[in-house]
Amino acid sequence: MKRNEIMNSFLSKLNPFYDIMNIFLTLFTLGFLVSNLLSGFDLVYIILTIGIVLVGSLLFVMRHHINIKIKIRITLLVFVIFFMHSLIKNGFIGSGIFAFCIYIIMAISYFDLKKSIVFSSIGIILLASVAVMINQGVIDLSMHLKSVEAYKSEWYNQVLTAFSFIVVSYITISVIREHLINTLLENETAKEVLENQKNALSHYQEELEKIAYYDQLTGLFNRQYLRSILDHRKGIPLEDFYMIAILDIVNFKLINANYGMESGDTFLKSIAEIIQTNLPVGGILSRIGANEFALIMPKWTYEDLRVFSEHCYEAFESVKNMVSILPKQPYVIAYHNWYPEENTIDEMIKLLSIAINYAKENHLNGLVAYREEMKEQVNRQGLLLSNVERSIADDAFQVWFQGKWSSKENKFVGYEALSRWFDQEHKVISPGEFIPIINNSQYMKIFNQYIIRKSIVSFESIQKVSKNRLSLSLNISPLFFLLDDFEVFINSVIESSTLDKNQIVLEITEDVFIEDYLPISDKVDVLSKDGFKISLDDFGSGYSSLSHINSIKMDEIKVDRSIIVNLETSDKSQLLIELVIEMAKRLGISVVAEGVETKIQADLLTAIGIDIIQGYYYSKPQPAEKLITDLTEM
Repeated sequence: MKRNEIMNSFLSKLNPFYDIMNIFLTLFTLGFLVSNLLSGFDLVYIILTIGIVLVGSLLFVMRHHINIKIKIRITLLVFVIFFMHSLIKNGFIGSGIFAFCIYIIMAISYFDLKKSIVFSSIGIILLASVAVMINQGVIDLSMHLKSVEAYKSEWYNQVLTAFSFIVVSYITISVIREHLINTLLENETAKEVLENQKNALSHYQEELEKIAYYDQLTGLFNRQYLRSILDHRKGIPLEDFYMIAILDIVNFKLINANYGMESGDTFLKSIAEIIQTNLPVGGILSRIGANEFALIMPKWTYEDLRVFSEHCYEAFESVKNMVSILPKQPYVIAYHNWYPEENTIDEMIKLLSIAINYAKENHLNGLVAYREEMKEQVNRQGLLLSNVERSIADDAFQVWFQGKWSSKENKFVGYEALSRWFDQEHKVISPGEFIPIINNSQYMKIFNQYIIRKSIVSFESIQKVSKNRLSLSLNISPLFFLLDDFEVFINSVIESSTLDKNQIVLEITEDVFIEDYLPISDKVDVLSKDGFKISLDDFGSGYSSLSHINSIKMDEIKVDRSIIVNLETSDKSQLLIELVIEMAKRLGISVVAEGVETKIQADLLTAIGIDIIQGYYYSKPQPAEKLITDLTEM
């Protein structure tokens, strides 16, 4: 294939030379025609020469519209006719031998090896045929020649010369042509190799650039790209200042855990498209983490960011159906003004990451501005998280128990399991500090599973020494409760213990509802049918608790201590508790008052008709070992 392409290329390059030769031969033939007219009238010769002149002229006029191969075939045909006429009329003394030689040269030059042999053979056969006819007297040349003997001698010389010319021309032209073609083939091969290497190198360079500067999942820029164009002043002119923001998808780790990596990737691509669509001209968007996107906007104000956030919020509604565990506000945006001459892009991202972590630990959503005081809290959180895995492995977390006192039966009817953590100096780390941090980290699942197992094992020992059948209340993290495998886990743990499921009270905080997750009534119904009791914790802490009771099947509600603390001085608090008790009785729900610390509070609650009281007044949290000792001595 390559050889044919080179031959065609060779012919196309010979095209201009052919046109020049055609002009020369046409003029030369025209001269013969004039000479013949002046010297004597030969009708056949005149017709032939006129035909040749016309053909040559037509080829010249149509030179840009006729293929070179067609031109060559027409010319060869003309030369065959011309030299045949000349040989018949004048033998080898005339111009026929000249036409024959041109015919051979053209056949060898313009065609490939096989075709040149065919055309040369045809010419030789024609030449030999004429020679035989002359020798046999079929063609009589005596009338044109002065001496036949002289002619025969000339005939042998011309034939020898013609054949010698053919052989030498064929060898010379073929060798030169083959050498040129082989050289061209080698050059073309080398050129093709170089071109392929160049294309491959270009492709690899593009792929390396994509890997280096683009996120492979979303196609957005990555952090390295931001460094390249901003820190090194490449690509775009720097403004006096930028607003830089990080948009973090809330609870994204649960999407991967519940729905798998593929669904998580699909969700992320949809989110990236939404952000990109709403980003104004001039803004830069990049993905800098699993669920974090950096936005850089020249000279943006808070109002600009607020409008952008509202547009994204509206667009997010279209992807919420992909996952069922997105909160109502599915993202948090931390922002700060950035002056490139003062901080690098990495320094700014680090500061905004602090703001993101601060927002998560303090349950903040929407827009959060970075503040310097966030650093200390986030550093503390980072220190705690760095010790979680080791503390679980070393069994450093403890489970303490606080009693639930029945005012009617005048005894403890159950206990709540509470997590405790001590640092290396055995100082208490507040549960209010470490539990939210862990529940918003990658350790959420393993920590909750660990604490629940530990609580069950300890409570089995407590139940063995107790004279009464007791209940165990377990605080369930909202995120842990929403995991698809929560029911399987809690059932398997209880079934492998000596406890009954109806002894277990699963305390769900109102966070499950205030985050506006999709209805969880189906999950609660399944757990209730399994035998577990469901308790709504922190009831009345400021959210729409009544609607939760109406929509979700509950066995127990725990009145938040913020109401109990004002019970002694606030008639409204007392009235509210009375209303709650009345409502709960009608619904068949037990009421627990938590955070009771004084005798006055306990007496008031007993008088109102509260079912169960929990707090320091009756029982302080204590380790299982001490509680077992106390129960044994009773």
